[in-house]
Amino acid sequence: MRVAAVPQLPSQGARGPVVAVRGLVRTYGSGSGEVHALRGVSLDVEPGELVAVVGRSGSGKTTLLNVIGGLDRPTGGSVRVCGQEVAELDERGLAALRRDVLAFVFQTFGLLPMLSAVENVGIPLRLLRVPARQREARAREVLERVGLGAAADQRPPEMSGGQQQRLLLADEPTGQLDTTTGAEVLDLLRELVHTEGMTCMVSTHDPALTAAADRVVRLQDGVLVPS
Repeated sequence: MRVAAVPQLPSQGARGPVVAVRGLVRTYGSGSGEVHALRGVSLDVEPGELVAVVGRSGSGKTTLLNVIGGLDRPTGGSVRVCGQEVAELDERGLAALRRDVLAFVFQTFGLLPMLSAVENVGIPLRLLRVPARQREARAREVLERVGLGAAADQRPPEMSGGQQQRLLLADEPTGQLDTTTGAEVLDLLRELVHTEGMTCMVSTHDPALTAAADRVVRLQDGVLVPS
């Protein structure tokens, strides 16, 4: 499971969708070896909306989120995030978009083993040059919110797999969490989306997460189909 989340920008307000995808095409390879991962996908994601993207493995879910997040380039079509055409950004612009606008949660933990939990959580704030004391206070607050306050000073090797995954903050996947913890994460996700002004797209096979979404979109062989 993989997630791309877009915090709502104050300047955007309710004037348009946070994500606007039009005729999106992504093809890999060439000739007889071509793989059509996305075939003319179009959709909007509105501010404050939690959208679950579902479909079988290989249906194009990850590719869709990768292109929206600027981790992959489209073969054709358009992707606009907060009004910005993602394909027009150079590497520096993409880095700024990922730093200031986009947040990703991957299935793998992606934690730095030499840093404590609170230091791992604080990395995005460090990139934004938030002062150290303010950064640590915010990171500890978030850890407390997900029940990991006691693990704040532990390093990843000292933590369980479930604990490490919950360190991925608002948009964590639930694939490696037990039912109770997964339900708590879903409640937190919905709370953050609806109280912090976030907009979230979640690629998932988890029926509980799908049920918690505001809207479900289904991909089949790279095409959006009725859910």
